Amino acid sequence: MVVFDPMPQEQLDAFFRDEGDIVFNIERTQYRNGWPLGVEGLVMRLVLFTMDAYNLDERNEVIIVTGGRENLTVEAIHRYTLNRHLLLEHSMRGQDRAWELSGHDGEMEVVLSEVGHRMKISHSLVRGPF
Repeated sequence: MVVFDPMPQEQLDAFFRDEGDIVFNIERTQYRNGWPLGVEGLVMRLVLFTMDAYNLDERNEVIIVTGGRENLTVEAIHRYTLNRHLLLEHSMRGQDRAWELSGHDGEMEVVLSEVGHRMKISHSLVRGPF
């Protein structure tokens, strides 16, 4: 396993696209959990290994890492090394789930709708009732 220093977004996207197959998201605390990076990895079609402290894995999109069961993690990596098709299938499930949670319909549509609603309210307050 190699740990990399932070890098600019374009470099990170290229790294995920060209170099990565698996990303580890080892959650240390609620505020140091690495989820933005984990979701970016999923979107770029990497298989995510995580502790999943928040139970976000509803349909087996990620590999859950638990203390004392490291052999299962090693076995999963070995299985993906031997069967690239299995890795691709898993990565596509993860990517679909990431878009479902963080894509336009899952997240941005709600945000943009709220912004639009607030802009209408602000606009009517500025213009007045006349």
